[in-house]
Amino acid sequence: MAWPLRWLVVALTVVAPALPQSIYLYRNSTSDGTYLYSTAVLQYGAPLPCMGMCSAAYHNYAQGVTITSPTGRTASCSGSTGGPAASNANLQCEASIPINDEFDGYTSTQNANATCSQVGTIMTVLIPLQLSLAFTTVETVNEPMRSVCQSNAACTNTLTPRCGAQTTVIETDGGNCHPFHYCGFIAARYGGAGPWTCTQALCSSIAGPGYCTPQ
Repeated sequence: MAWPLRWLVVALTVVAPALPQSIYLYRNSTSDGTYLYSTAVLQYGAPLPCMGMCSAAYHNYAQGVTITSPTGRTASCSGSTGGPAASNANLQCEASIPINDEFDGYTSTQNANATCSQVGTIMTVLIPLQLSLAFTTVETVNEPMRSVCQSNAACTNTLTPRCGAQTTVIETDGGNCHPFHYCGFIAARYGGAGPWTCTQALCSSIAGPGYCTPQ
């Protein structure tokens, strides 16, 4: 299927649960229509106050992310830093991979490690995130104000679209709502099951009902 529009760069941030020593992991996935990007972020928040062992401790952090395409192509990045346990830390890197007309079945895997000079390893994690570039045809059902198009899915191939069963489309030209739009989304979920979290990108007007990426 050809890419029907060029996406605005949108971000989907997934936050991992809080980890020991106030270490947080984030994933920020975006697309510009040509590449899929995944930025891995590790943040450490120093305890206040930092006393006892904390005041004498030194931390080392390492983390990275690998994107794997549906056909097995990969792209990755990694980085490391260190500092006193009494100081905050922010470590991030971005990997990018050409889409090449592959839309469904990407994996973004974040790996992270943190060690403390006083107690040894305080965190080692490997977190896979399933990513998809999803499309939904929607029909305008209400226009509460000019250019604001409350819409429902209008799919010809499925009753359960992956994203955008109900969504709002904003006409960027300031005009009245078109009857139908074709919208792109970035969808993400942990593991291979469970609900998708979707972030809407650019929508373009079309003539009528059409294709939707199914669940």
